[in-house]
Amino acid sequence: MEVQRKTRCIAFDFDGTLVDSFPLVNLTMVETLRRCGINEASVPFLDPYWGPTEKGIFEEILGKEQGERAYFGIYLPLYEKRHEELLPPLDSNILAVLKSLKGRKDVHTVLLTGRNLETLEISLNRTGLYPYFEKFYSGSDTGVNKPENLLHVEKDFGLRADEILYVGDSVSDCFSCLKAGVPLLSVNYFRTEKYEELQKYNPGRVISKTVELGKEIGEALSYGRKLSL
Repeated sequence: MEVQRKTRCIAFDFDGTLVDSFPLVNLTMVETLRRCGINEASVPFLDPYWGPTEKGIFEEILGKEQGERAYFGIYLPLYEKRHEELLPPLDSNILAVLKSLKGRKDVHTVLLTGRNLETLEISLNRTGLYPYFEKFYSGSDTGVNKPENLLHVEKDFGLRADEILYVGDSVSDCFSCLKAGVPLLSVNYFRTEKYEELQKYNPGRVISKTVELGKEIGEALSYGRKLSL
């Protein structure tokens, strides 16, 4: 039997989904590590470490005490200082979607990211995105925690997993949503992952233009999704 399950919550990732923030994050992290004596630090150098928060990555590379000092003493001031320079302006199509969702009473809009709360708050305040979300779920210093946070969303709003739509940009998001039983809309408009990889793990649910975002979310909210029971 097939039923229509209407989406009652949109949960957005932040980096690579709402903002093209990887130049800001990557370059400030590399500069922080070099100031700490890791001269070989580069953007590719960071690749094996993604999963934890920025603070967690510094602690993994530098050790807990030095990593914590690097995060609070170097990275946070540097991140705030270079924010305007390295973060591109908000995309008008993405902003239009957020404005549309804010005006609706039948759907919850939350932000669920792997970021540290401190840098997330800097970016939300600088971009003006703070008011568009009812609740915020941040990352873990020890590794990926999106499946656990998606469960928190269910409990916080009294939802089923299949009433949530997560919007994210990574292959890791595919695995997180699969584990949590939450439908996923993959986005590739900032080219943070290979399109083919996203299609492999989330076939038929990948968009590559920001103008498509409103249409996909609108369909999920208006018509629900066919689910086999």
